[in-house]
Amino acid sequence: MSAAMDGVEIIRLRRREDSRGWLLKILMRHQLGGSERFGEIYVTTARPGESKGGHFHELTTEWFALVRGSGVLTLEDKTTGERRTVELSEEEPVTVRVPPMVAHTVKNTGRGMLYLLAYSDRPYDPEATDTYAVEL
Repeated sequence: MSAAMDGVEIIRLRRREDSRGWLLKILMRHQLGGSERFGEIYVTTARPGESKGGHFHELTTEWFALVRGSGVLTLEDKTTGERRTVELSEEEPVTVRVPPMVAHTVKNTGRGMLYLLAYSDRPYDPEATDTYAVEL
């Protein structure tokens, strides 16, 4: 993991496991800064070697947590040009907060399907999109 990027937050998670399976709390209200506004939660997948994302938002903050597989999240601050990568794995779970103006792409680096859980503080609106494509 490289140095801090302004506004990006990586929250180490604790997986609780017993004979029945495991539980992983991905994101809690206090981590949203007390916001009562709700955006949307979604799951996206990527096949081995494939990437998802490749965009940034001017207004939207997103949180990402890998729930299955392994991958690399590439981030680029569009105001400073600073870049960093975050390794994502089942073995060391994290939630990554990606603020506005930080471009992001996740690439599946594993052999199986990658499953990524995401929360966006604003619902996607195709009539007033806040999503701007970039190459990372």
